[in-house]
Amino acid sequence: MDMLKSESVVVMSCFFFLFLLRDGVRVCEELYNRDRNLEEFLRSLRRCDKVLIPLHSAARAHWGLAVLDKRRRELMLYDSLPGMKAFEEFLQTLKEWAEAIPGIHGVQDWPPSWEIQDGTSYSGVQGNGVDCGVYVMLNALHVSRGVTEPVVDASATRALRLKIVECLETGSLEPLT
Repeated sequence: MDMLKSESVVVMSCFFFLFLLRDGVRVCEELYNRDRNLEEFLRSLRRCDKVLIPLHSAARAHWGLAVLDKRRRELMLYDSLPGMKAFEEFLQTLKEWAEAIPGIHGVQDWPPSWEIQDGTSYSGVQGNGVDCGVYVMLNALHVSRGVTEPVVDASATRALRLKIVECLETGSLEPLT
């Protein structure tokens, strides 16, 4: 399973949550033992400050972002369509997984309990039914850089899409900063 990481942020695969729902809190053993990367993954969890987990609700055809912030002991949901409530049931599953990590894997420096928080005020709210992926990408970028102001409002989404294209073409995140 792919996982991107920096010194302070681990970004899980968009498939991680599907496997968590299927395999339960022991999902890491199943996923990472298959590739013999469990120890590397656990080292990453020990070192990181935040874990970013893309969420997909197939029932509502919607994407959001969950963020585990170790320093604050918070599980925060960034949802660009908060009225849809697509991820409420997912948050408890993520909380159970996060709270099981020390017992299952012996990860030190990992909080034993987590508080669920609403990140909607930081996420921005999309103005249509198709831009949730744009908001997930930008929320992940903001969280990884420590930016706390809202991403954008719905009126700026078209310009934002053009900036994302520019980033992909140039290989640089500078247009988004």
